[in-house]
Amino acid sequence: MQNFYVLYSNSESENAQDSLLTQIQNTFTQANRLGSWTQMTDDTNPFFWAKRLGRRIPDTTADPAVVLVIGSTTLLTEVVNGLIAAKRTYQLPIAHLQFPATIEPEATNQPNPLITQSQSLLQVKQSHTQYLAHVVGALPKKADRYFLNRLTVGISLDLFESKLPVKGNLLNQFFSWWRWLEQFNLQTSFPTYLGLKNRYLSHRKTLTFTLTNHPDSGRITALIVDKMNFIGMFLAFWQLQRQKEPAQVHGFEETEVSAMTTVHIADIQTATADGKRLGTGTFAFTIDSYAYPFWS
Repeated sequence: MQNFYVLYSNSESENAQDSLLTQIQNTFTQANRLGSWTQMTDDTNPFFWAKRLGRRIPDTTADPAVVLVIGSTTLLTEVVNGLIAAKRTYQLPIAHLQFPATIEPEATNQPNPLITQSQSLLQVKQSHTQYLAHVVGALPKKADRYFLNRLTVGISLDLFESKLPVKGNLLNQFFSWWRWLEQFNLQTSFPTYLGLKNRYLSHRKTLTFTLTNHPDSGRITALIVDKMNFIGMFLAFWQLQRQKEPAQVHGFEETEVSAMTTVHIADIQTATADGKRLGTGTFAFTIDSYAYPFWS
């Protein structure tokens, strides 16, 4: 039976969550399956906590233990990067519990969903494979990076997907949209070059470049949003608000990338991966998919 080695960040846990954390801890303690319970302090990167844990747990058999991350997807991605950096022969499976945006009062005789999920993790018999996206090459601060969901250079794609204000009369709505679009119009564009398996893409006026990972299948897609004039940007936002897929939106180009696809962004830009700021600089990297064991 695998023991669970729990990592959580004190910067993400609030007083309202303390009692819930205690209940989760008791769930694994009472089952005699708690290997360790570690609160990561603010002054140390979760990457290093995970790397140290990965080197401490014996590297003898497959699925010898499970690392449980309690926190955000950003924290999960940092821990995964740390575990991979430990360079184990047998990778440690990883499980994830995420606090809801608000902690609801518990109903009578109904445990918190996170407690139920914790109990379910104890019933799992073996890990299953999910896929991370892996970029390696010239990146600010690091030579490579694994991520579970998205890597973005330029303006965050989340801003394009967020709902625009709809309250008030039509005139107020129009000016709200106009002010929203104006901030994108002021952004400077940058050139993006993709070397795909059978073709080469060149976008000289990119507003945002996003890689999206699909963990279940290992597919990775690239979305390039071009700098548009004001009318073009307005039409693009209007289409997104109507739930159009990005590939169907004016000024958006989406393509599936394969292993060893190359990306080159020569201008100074800022990048994030799963909410983690990767720094500012130029980018020249290769994309690949990486199989990793998950416990769920």
